[in-house]
Amino acid sequence: TYISSLDASSISTVLVTAPAIMPLFKRMKVRPMLIAVIIAMVEGPTQFMPYSNPANGIAVSLGINVEDLWSTALPIYACGIVLSLVITILMAIWEKKRIAAGKNDYLSVEHNIQAETVEYSEWHKKTRIFNIILTAVVMVLLLASLVPASVAFAIGLAITLLVNYPTTRQQIDAIKKFAGMPLFLGMTFLCAGAYSSIMTESGMMDGMLNALLALFPESIAAHLHVVIGVLSMPLGFVLGPDAYYYGLTPVAGGVVQAYGVSAMSAGIAINMGKFVGMLCGPTTPNLYMLTDMCETTPREYFKAAFVILWIMTLIMLAFGLVAGIIQF
Repeated sequence: TYISSLDASSISTVLVTAPAIMPLFKRMKVRPMLIAVIIAMVEGPTQFMPYSNPANGIAVSLGINVEDLWSTALPIYACGIVLSLVITILMAIWEKKRIAAGKNDYLSVEHNIQAETVEYSEWHKKTRIFNIILTAVVMVLLLASLVPASVAFAIGLAITLLVNYPTTRQQIDAIKKFAGMPLFLGMTFLCAGAYSSIMTESGMMDGMLNALLALFPESIAAHLHVVIGVLSMPLGFVLGPDAYYYGLTPVAGGVVQAYGVSAMSAGIAINMGKFVGMLCGPTTPNLYMLTDMCETTPREYFKAAFVILWIMTLIMLAFGLVAGIIQF
C-alpha cells in the first residue's frame, strides 16, 4: 500500500492493493474490511504530495506554492506514515486475538485463489485476430488523444459486443458476467458526482458552511485554524471536496491570516482531517469502490475507520503544533 499510494491517487491504490491482498486475508481468516482501513490510513497523508489534487486545491485557494506546502508538511507526512504502521501492527495483534477466539471462523471457507479457466467457443476463436486489432485501434486512439477516452471506450465496447456476442441475450449475459462491478461502480460515481454537484452549485454547501462558521465565537478567531483542524475529520465527512478546499479553507484561512497566522500554517491545519479522511466520506465516490472491492459495506467501514482516522488526525495536528509547523 505504501508503494502503490506514492502517486497520491486513491483509485490506483485500491485497484492495485485490494485484489492482491484479499485472497491472502481470507486464507488467514483476517477480515477483508481491515484492508479498506489500512488503505485509508496510508492514502490520507499522501495527499500532501505536490502532485495530488487536494494539495493543489489548497495552494490555489490560499495563494501558496504547492512545492512549499509539500516541503513544509513533509515531517507531518512522515508522522502519518509512521502512525499508520503502528496502528496496523496494533490492529494485527487485535485481529490475531479474534482469530484465536474463533470470532472469524465465518471466513474459514476455503477460497480458490487460482484463476478460473476460461472456455472459448469456436466463434470466439475465429474473432481473436479481430479483437487484437480492435484493441490496438482503441489504444492508438487513446494514446494519440484523437478522441476523448470515453468516446474511444464506448465505440470499442459497442463493436466488441456486436462482433463477439451477436444476440441481445448473449450481450446481456456477458455484461452481467464480466462487467457487473464496473457498472455498479459507474452508477455509484455518477450518482455521487450528481449529488455533490447539486449540493455545491445550488448553494446548499455554502449555506451549511456559513452556518458552521457562524457558530465559532470571535474570541477564538486567532486560533480558528486549529479548532477547525481538530474538527476537520467530521467536517470533511459532511462537506464535499470542493466545498472544503474552495469554500471553508479560504474563508477560515483569511480570518486567521488577519491575526498573523501564515497561509501555509492555516492550510495545513484546516485540511489535516480532510486529507487523512479523504476515503472516509459519503460524498467521495472512491469510497464505494474501496468498500466494494474489500467486500464490506460503507456502514461497517465507517464504524471501523472513522475513530481511527480521527485519532490519526489529532496526533498529526499535535505533532505539527509541537514541531512549530503549525502556528497556534
